[in-house]
Amino acid sequence: MKMLLLNPPAKRPELKVRMAKHSKAALIKVLSFAVIVNLFPPIAVHSDFEAKTAAQGLEPVIPISSLVASYVSAPVKTPEEITAVITWYNSEEAQTDDSPYITASNTYVHRGVAAANWLLFGTEIKIPGIYGSESYFNEDRMNPRFNPEVSGERHIDIWVPTKAEAIARGVKKTKVLIF
Repeated sequence: MKMLLLNPPAKRPELKVRMAKHSKAALIKVLSFAVIVNLFPPIAVHSDFEAKTAAQGLEPVIPISSLVASYVSAPVKTPEEITAVITWYNSEEAQTDDSPYITASNTYVHRGVAAANWLLFGTEIKIPGIYGSESYFNEDRMNPRFNPEVSGERHIDIWVPTKAEAIARGVKKTKVLIF
């Protein structure tokens, strides 16, 4: 049984144009990928190249591994040094809101959580005088009375697992590095 198409695809010009546009876009993506791969080949290719050139007694003017390292490594952040009042809190409804185990940035509390109203969520904090080089990240908020505009000082609250630990640490004013 032969089917009769009223307007077969070969005779539909809009279909040809649409297919041509999609084909062009796909071709551009494939070519772009090929160019990128050739400009920045995987690190293994660089190490093979260095090994082959070393075996032939050749030495590149600039070691390719240093170029890759500079391309792959992240820029170094220069920290801002400030003085802040450090306090500690734990997951107790009297010290938090009605969801004591969830931070204001919607993560579960854990070691490394800091709360500061004057910093953006995700800001890295180091308190060298207390924690050495350990990093904390601003994931929570404090009561508005601890805003610098109200209290006159910058406050940072560090989460700890027990109320006893929070009380034992007290209140300290110290140097803080903000990244």
